[in-house]
Amino acid sequence: MKSVGLERIEKDAMVPLVLRLAVPTIVKLCVCAAYQLLNAFFVRRLGANHLCRTAAPVAAEP
Repeated sequence: MKSVGLERIEKDAMVPLVLRLAVPTIVKLCVCAAYQLLNAFFVRRLGANHLCRTAAPVAAEP
């Protein structure tokens, strides 16, 4: 006995099916890219001196 979802996957055309399954992945990648851009912008605003001061104690520990 097959489920309704499995029968639909087997009978639908491949292109619309792949596009429908790819949309959540594309949205997730766009959200991650936007987050990375904003993160880089705010880290750049901190400046190199501040980043060196905050990273030095972590790097010095054994």
